[in-house]
Order: sequence, then C-alpha cells, then structure tokens
Amino acid sequence: MTAGALGEERPTLFLRKATGLVRGWSVRDSLIYACLATLGVLVSSVPVAYALSRIRWRGRSLAFGLVLIALMLPPVVSVVPLYVMWAKLGLVGGLGPLIIPNWFGDAFSIFLLRQFFMTIPEEYLDAARVDGCGELRILATVVLRLAKPAIAAVALFSFLYTFNDFFLPLLYTGENSAHWPVSVGLSQYRNLHQVQWNLTMAATLIVMAPVILIFFLAQRVFIEGITLTGVKG
Repeated sequence: MTAGALGEERPTLFLRKATGLVRGWSVRDSLIYACLATLGVLVSSVPVAYALSRIRWRGRSLAFGLVLIALMLPPVVSVVPLYVMWAKLGLVGGLGPLIIPNWFGDAFSIFLLRQFFMTIPEEYLDAARVDGCGELRILATVVLRLAKPAIAAVALFSFLYTFNDFFLPLLYTGENSAHWPVSVGLSQYRNLHQVQWNLTMAATLIVMAPVILIFFLAQRVFIEGITLTGVKG
C-alpha cells in the first residue's frame, strides 16, 4: 500500500473508530436526559413566569425575590444535600436525579420568561378576559403564541446545557457506565488514551455535531428571543 493511499484511508479509519466509540457510550441516555430535562423546564417554568408577570396576588414580589436569590446561588451549594437525598431514595446510578429536578422549575428560565411576558401588551390579555377566558386559557392561547421566541430560547439554553453537562452526570452515573452520557464517556476515553488525540478529536466532533446543527437551525428564533427579552414595551 502506498503512502498516498494510506494517508487517504487514515481519516476514514479514524472516523470509523471514533463513531464506534460514540456508539459505545449511551447517546440515547444523553438525548433522553436533554429532552426530558428541557421539557420539564418548559412545563414548570412557563406557568410560574406567567404568574409572576401577569397575575396580581399577595406575595408576588416576595416570590420573585426568591427566584432571584435562587438565580444568584451557586449550583454547588445544593450538591451535597441533593446527593444525600437521591442516595436515600436509591436513585443514584440512573438518570432520575438528573431529570426530576428540572420538573420543579429553573430560576434562570423563570426569570427569562418573566421578563419576556412583561413585554406583552396588557390589552391582549384584557380582551381575552372580557371574552370569558380564564388565566390558563389566556396562557395557552395568547401568551404562548406571542412568546414563541422566548420559549425557543429557553428550550435551546436548556438542551445545550444538559446535553453538554458533565459534572452532574459524572456525580450520579459515574459508577454505572451503562448510563454514561457522551460527555462523561468522552472524558473517560481521553483519560485512558491520552496520546490518541486523533481519535479523541474525531469523537469530539461527532459529539458536537448534533448541538451545532440544532443551534444553527434555531438561530433566528434564539437571537430574536434573547433580543426581545427584558425590553419592556
């Protein structure tokens, strides 16, 4: 075999090996974690953001202040007590501790959605109330349609964060390789084969491809949501 032919086959060989490595890690678990966590963030954060922005009730300012406090707290503050709780429940080693907390709201997502909901003209909501709509129906038929850019931005933020998350999956699934996401699997492979940078970089490119594709597909809506959020009209 000539040197030229060998040089042409090397990229293909590296790509095949890297693809095999990525298949060995649980890409399915990474997608399950990212998708269910994103869905949980949206389902739990949208109603809370609407209640904090468009419904007048006693203690609303205090509740929003608690959201801001939770937003400013470092995530590592709650790592130890949460780990102890999940360990007592027998859920350490699976995806439960990674997914379930997202169904109880996310401070950053609530803040971002709340700021966007404040930009929706109150006249639209008053017209819906005059027509006999309740708050849940107003949220579903009026607010959600007008807030698509912000919701898309929150969904993209959440998906990218969870798909690339390394610390929490390592903490909860580190001893169970069957549930390793691609981020943990890639790190473990790099630790075992530090000198094989060709395979490591090829595997990294394969892991990054879905995230890059999703970002470019949702780029217009994402930028629109970030631009409009926080600009009160």
